[in-house]
Parts: sequence; structure tokens; C-alpha cells
Amino acid sequence: METVRIAERVISVELQGLDMRAIESYAEGECGTRPVVVFLPSGVKYSAGPYRIFVNYARQLAGDGFRCYRFDPRGIGISEGRFQSGPIHQLWNRIETGCFVEDLAHFIGLLRANWPRRRVVLCGLCGGAVTAALLAGRHRKLVDGIVSINTEVFLSSAESPPSMPATATEVDMVMKRYATKLLSREAWSRLLLLESDVKGIVRTTGKFLLQGLRKENRRLEEYRNINHHLISAFRSIGSGGVSHLLLFSENSSSWHKFQDTFLSLLLQSRYSSPCGEIRLIRGATHDLHDQEHRSEALTQISAWLNSSFGNPESDATGYHTAHSVSST
Repeated sequence: METVRIAERVISVELQGLDMRAIESYAEGECGTRPVVVFLPSGVKYSAGPYRIFVNYARQLAGDGFRCYRFDPRGIGISEGRFQSGPIHQLWNRIETGCFVEDLAHFIGLLRANWPRRRVVLCGLCGGAVTAALLAGRHRKLVDGIVSINTEVFLSSAESPPSMPATATEVDMVMKRYATKLLSREAWSRLLLLESDVKGIVRTTGKFLLQGLRKENRRLEEYRNINHHLISAFRSIGSGGVSHLLLFSENSSSWHKFQDTFLSLLLQSRYSSPCGEIRLIRGATHDLHDQEHRSEALTQISAWLNSSFGNPESDATGYHTAHSVSST
């Protein structure tokens, strides 16, 4: 099996007198036309991602013929500039309402000029997923696809998160845990001795029995602290035909919030599933803490890229995915 050497170099782009930088990963000798994949920072973290997730993803995908960039906008990571200080929820609010969008648009415009035959796919986790969606909503012609990982649909707040009823998935998860304890002598002993949360058990069981009878009639815009910028972006993406993979972790609050707001209400509107494929990673946390979940997410992303943007065999790269890394 041929070993693919992955080269990496720093790319610098000037905007308003400041250098924005990205790490480019590509297979040496690669001359195909597979898409460019741009990885975005999660919140105020730089674009390596939690547990260096995007470093691994970029190198793996580069070995499959994609040209990958880990991009940092001004004031973040290895780019020049200073990100304005303040309470963390205010910093997150700036990102959630699109403060990185124009930096990203400038960078992608230059990528498109350099690679006119390649399509562009954005990939981000949490705040990075929000930035990707906002960019696609405002500049649809710049983007061909988005991979959103654990998109947060509410604006951050100094207060406690918005109080919401438990979602169907949350109730189902708790009921499944209860079911596994039905034959547990220890669990029944705790229950009979009133050592268990009896009120909580009754409350959850009641919700489980009644949730099929409930119908949420609120409009999406009526949810407290909902991200209205993201609402507009999703509707624009849905009507514009941008391919969109939405990955969620089963144990992330982002999934539960999305399920009972954006998912149900957008599917009732003009947003349609062909441009929004939703997949769930069972047992995973918000930042994909476990290696097995990070690997599963990459498998899902690779399959979606191949399905949405062509089979790797059609690009005739001839590469296998046993990689070595060199820097240039």
C-alpha cells in the first residue's frame, strides 16, 4: 500500500492591514478536483478544535484527496488582531450573531479564485457550526456544503439557560435507563426505601405517557433567547440548495434544544430534509470527548462528502489513507 505524505503549510491572507492565517493540509502530488474543506474555530477556541479534532480530520481527509484548511479569523488562534474582551456570554453572542462571517467570506473568496474547479464545504462545531450557517445564509454563492456539529440554536446569556420542557429524546433516554433497572434488586430497594428521586420518577413517567398528546404551537421566533440570525440562515440554506449535514451528539444539550425547536418547526415550514441531513452519534458528548465518537463523526462526514460531492474513485487520486505528515 502506497503511503500518502500529507504536507502542511501556513496560508496568510490580509484583511484591513491584519493577517488572517490558516493551516493548509494536502496530499503531496494531489491534483484532483475534490472539494476544499474549511474547518472553523469553536467559539473563541482556535481552529485545532477540542482534543485537536480538526487537526486529525484535516489530515485524514487530505489523504483522501480533499484540500483542507483550518482557518482562524482575526483575533483568534494564529491570526493577527485582538478579540475584544468581556464577559464570556458577550463574546459568544458576538460569534452567534456573525462577527466572524465577513472574515470567513473574504478567505473563501480567495480560495475560490485559487481553486475555481473545486467546491467549498465548511465544517464547524458549536460556535463554528453557527458561523458556517450564517455565512451560507448571507453568501450562498460562496458555499456548496456545510457540516454542522452540535449547532447551538439559542443565544448565550449571563442568566441560566432558557427554561424549556424536557424534550422527547431526553424523556426517552431517562425512561430507557429506568427500564434497564426494572430487574435490579438494588434499584427497587432504593425506591421502596424512598432513597430514589420518587418525584422525579413520577414526573418523567408522566411526561413520557403524555408527550404524544402534546403539540407545540409556538412559532420558532417566539422561543425566548432563540438565535434569530440562525433562523434566517437556516431558511436561506433550505431554499438555496446548499448541502447540509447536521451531526449531533446524543448527550449534548444542543441536540435536545434543536430537536424541539428548529427541527420540528423548520420541517413544518419551507425547510426540507434533502438539504439538511441529520445524524445522531449515540452516547457522544457535546465536544466528542471519546476517541470512538470522534472517529464515528469522521466516518459520517467522509461518507456524506463522498455521497454529496462524488465518489473518490471518480477523482482518480489513487491514494490510500495510510498517512505520514510533513511540514512545508
